[in-house]
Amino acid sequence: MTRDTFPRIGLIGTFDLENFGDMLIARATRRELATRMPGASIRTFAPFGYPGLNRFDGGEEPAEPLGAWSPERAAEIADALDCAVIGGGEIVHGFDELLAPHYGASEAE
Repeated sequence: MTRDTFPRIGLIGTFDLENFGDMLIARATRRELATRMPGASIRTFAPFGYPGLNRFDGGEEPAEPLGAWSPERAAEIADALDCAVIGGGEIVHGFDELLAPHYGASEAE
C-alpha cells in the first residue's frame, strides 16, 4: 500500500436492527478503524440496509444493503473492498430461520 492509497474496509453485521449491542459494535468498530487508519474508507453493510432512525443508531452513516446473495453480488462487494470485518453476536451461522423474524421476513427472504 502506498502512502496515497487508503484501505477500503467493509463492516458487515446486523446493523439494521434496533439492537443496542449491534449498533454499539458498529459505532465502536468504525471509530477504532478510523482512528487507527486515518483516511480509510469504511462502509457498513447489513442484510436489508438502513431502515430508518432507531434509538440506538446515533445518526451514524447508514448501513448499505448486502442484497440477495449471488456470486455476482459477492464479487461486487469483494472488488469494492480490501478487507471485510464481520461483526455482531451470532452473525456467522446457517440458521436464517432464527434471524428472519427480527426483520419481519421469511427465511427465504
